[in-house]
Amino acid sequence: YVLYQPYPPIYHMLKSHPAAQIHQMLQKFPEISQAVDSNGRIPLHHATASTSVCDRTVDLLSEANRIGVSRVDPVTGLYPFMLASTSRINDDVGITFKLLVADPSLVGGALDSEGKKRKRSASMDDKEE
Repeated sequence: YVLYQPYPPIYHMLKSHPAAQIHQMLQKFPEISQAVDSNGRIPLHHATASTSVCDRTVDLLSEANRIGVSRVDPVTGLYPFMLASTSRINDDVGITFKLLVADPSLVGGALDSEGKKRKRSASMDDKEE
């Protein structure tokens, strides 16, 4: 989706409005959680990349757009959980964990088919030396 009028300007509201207002807006216009800006970013990308957007707003956006948690930010090349882990101003990893749990397949490459940790390759050992 592309964000056009008559939808509220969600990208501008993310940083300046409390989560309760964002929640009301998502209830009235649920499709805005999937709106794409001119750079191909969705509101969840903006929210997780920002240090001024509260975790509750990020949580609301991820609930409204479940597919969005698996969508790479075209600007940074990072998934929302990665953006959240680098931009959160506190040490709480709660929102990063919630985003990751929403799509655990994003880190599935670290486990083998039986769910066990993969052994390190010789090439990884060489890089550390």
